[in-house]
Amino acid sequence: MATFTYTPDRPATESCQPRANQVRLGTYEQRITFGINPFRDTWSLTFTNRSTSDIAGIVAFLKARDGLETFEWTTPFSETAQFICTEWNARLESCDYRTVEAEFELRYEPGATNIATPAGTPLAFTWIPDFTADQSYATNARTFEFGDGYTKRVKFGINAQSEQWSLQFRNRTNAERDEIRTFLRQMRGKASFQWTDPLTSVTGSYVCGEWSTQYNNHNNNDIQASFRRVFEL
Repeated sequence: MATFTYTPDRPATESCQPRANQVRLGTYEQRITFGINPFRDTWSLTFTNRSTSDIAGIVAFLKARDGLETFEWTTPFSETAQFICTEWNARLESCDYRTVEAEFELRYEPGATNIATPAGTPLAFTWIPDFTADQSYATNARTFEFGDGYTKRVKFGINAQSEQWSLQFRNRTNAERDEIRTFLRQMRGKASFQWTDPLTSVTGSYVCGEWSTQYNNHNNNDIQASFRRVFEL
């Protein structure tokens, strides 16, 4: 198993989307995870102002894998696992400065070093987001059209509005970053958790279907997450 040893620039961003399917009946739903690896994790990486030999080494390594062969890499979160790189680009900025941009995607390899999925299902999300929280609604209604352009709209289900929050957690320490990230990975986009929204102070059941973690520097991390209100079957 080949090992990628070059250190990327900061910030480096990890994006995560749990592999979860939804079964809906109106606004009620159930969620099912699938696959050995329950997450689709990708890292957006940049290698700037590198020497000619470094750039040549990075490009040669990625080309040798041919987008098919996995390799071992230790993330900025000190997690060693198997990744694949199917696309990258190299840019010549001057005679002495070159840049490579690449996207690494997490893979599961039997018998290799893999990132363990945290166990447990915590009940509540208690971390306080920044004040730039965005709330959005979409109505769950059916529209019936009649002659002469007349329409009638009918509410579908008891809970006719879907609610979603876009949250940010900026400048968090490594410890707090790990706590939030572990919590979301424990939920896997499947299990719901209790959360009190900052606008109405009402507690409800939510799931997190995607989030990203940007590592800026030691004890300086930004997390963006999308929370969606759910009603369980």
